[in-house]
Amino acid sequence: MKKDCYELLGLQKGATEQDIKRSYRKLAAKYHPDVNKDADAEDKFKEISEAYEILSDPQKRTQYDQFGHDAFSGGQSGYGGGSPFGGGFQGGGYEDIFDSFFGGGGGFGGQSRRPSGPKVGRDVEVQIKLSFRESVEGLTKTIKFSANEECSFCEGRGEAKNSKSKSCGTCHGSGQVTGRQQTPFGIIQTQMVCSKCEGVGKIPENPCRKCDGKGRKMGERKVEVKIPAGVFDGALLRIARKGEAGEKNAQAGDLLLHISVSSSHKFRREGDDIHTDLSIHAFQAILGTEAEIETVHGISKIKIPAHTAHGKALRIRGQGMPKIGSDSNGDHIVNILVDVSVELSDENRDTLEELAKNMNLSHSNKEGFFEKIFG
Repeated sequence: MKKDCYELLGLQKGATEQDIKRSYRKLAAKYHPDVNKDADAEDKFKEISEAYEILSDPQKRTQYDQFGHDAFSGGQSGYGGGSPFGGGFQGGGYEDIFDSFFGGGGGFGGQSRRPSGPKVGRDVEVQIKLSFRESVEGLTKTIKFSANEECSFCEGRGEAKNSKSKSCGTCHGSGQVTGRQQTPFGIIQTQMVCSKCEGVGKIPENPCRKCDGKGRKMGERKVEVKIPAGVFDGALLRIARKGEAGEKNAQAGDLLLHISVSSSHKFRREGDDIHTDLSIHAFQAILGTEAEIETVHGISKIKIPAHTAHGKALRIRGQGMPKIGSDSNGDHIVNILVDVSVELSDENRDTLEELAKNMNLSHSNKEGFFEKIFG
């Protein structure tokens, strides 16, 4: 089980963005492997950087606060502010986080690392409208959207078939150009992606004519998505690597689905519980009865005990919304409404008058009469 992100950064759950950034700066400077030579320093640095990647992103932080590391497991999709569908850490990794604070592209003491290559694909966001029934049952849906996709002609390479490549004259085949930068931690040797070859180190003699050598081109993408039962209104579903294609086989972006669920005229959702109202006759409330209740899973029977008061909530276990990431369901809550607007014959009125007399209730005090009878 992965360690708690807040604990790794020495923070409480309600920490501010400034607290998170300040703590990460301090710990990153302490455990960066170019500074700290302890055997476990690099692992520690990776842990705190991954924790920062989650907590510094509002959407990922919301997902983590709701579902913990389960929101980023599985490698296929993630749920948000989104979701419990998994997703993993996106982007360039812990070194890219460190770069955003300390100048980018290099380590301490003149050491350097290789930068990213061709441009990665961007994330694509799509709004999805579901009916209430679809949110209960879940479904598989084909999502269509316009975005750059891998060029089928060159299979994303950016060069014509059988084309030969030559070493880039700008970076001499390294894919990067180097510079030096003075920082509070000393001189950092920075490295940037070569703009000529875009980090590949080679330039094709015959770029692909279909995509102008980019390895991708604009088109309509179709992605089949499994939306789980129990998804709620406002959820964010992250489908890893299904967004825009990257240049020249670089990593694709993610597909982010913003879920909107229509309301139901029969059911009210509160968390994983479903609420409905049931109107019963005054005498049924006094004597008790049984009733059939429509739940999201079908018809259930419920026993209404004698002397049930107006506003009483009765619970049917396991008949609510499916709980995401679990085999269990929420409950169905039946709110009892007692109807005292009843037509009485003269004979029945006489009977009630006699009952009221025996209960020491005056004829005029009807409110007190019904309160005593109906609880």
